[in-house]
Amino acid sequence: MADRPVGNPWLMTLPVSFSIAMLCTAIIVGIIYGTGRTPRPTVTIGIPLLYSHTELQGVLPVKAVVADLAVTFMFVCNFTFLAAIMYTISGFFLGIITFEGIGKRKGIHGFLYFLIMLTMGIVVGILYGLAFGVAGFENIPFAAAMISKVVCVFIAAYLGSHMAMGWTARKIKAHMETQATSAG
Repeated sequence: MADRPVGNPWLMTLPVSFSIAMLCTAIIVGIIYGTGRTPRPTVTIGIPLLYSHTELQGVLPVKAVVADLAVTFMFVCNFTFLAAIMYTISGFFLGIITFEGIGKRKGIHGFLYFLIMLTMGIVVGILYGLAFGVAGFENIPFAAAMISKVVCVFIAAYLGSHMAMGWTARKIKAHMETQATSAG
């Protein structure tokens, strides 16, 4: 059982989530403005309108859905990973989650997980695009795009929480072993 109360997971993850969101925003802004081109507000607003005419007909371009799924996967997986860390820690201290099945492997750095999840999002987008490209589709029905998005969110949330649980378990186990070694 816990020696001290477990903190509020929202308060514990919000600063990290906000910091990562700010970092990602800074990277995108750096890319946009670092190339020497300043996008006009009309262009920024007009880009999403390129697909309005096809959506009105009940179909969406596969390329737009591919980009949407890749970005959705990245965000959902990364933020689920961050949120699940606190719930995993709480579960260990409450005895709901145990160390059974946690091998002797050393955990990798959390930032590497971030890069892995970004790569997984890109791969999801590429595979989705290839699947429809091979089938010869340039547009898909709106309903198919929404079903794809729901499936993408469920897969990203599952993988994000699963990776967070494994990463957190290894970190807790290593910390407890270090404390046991230094105490004994």
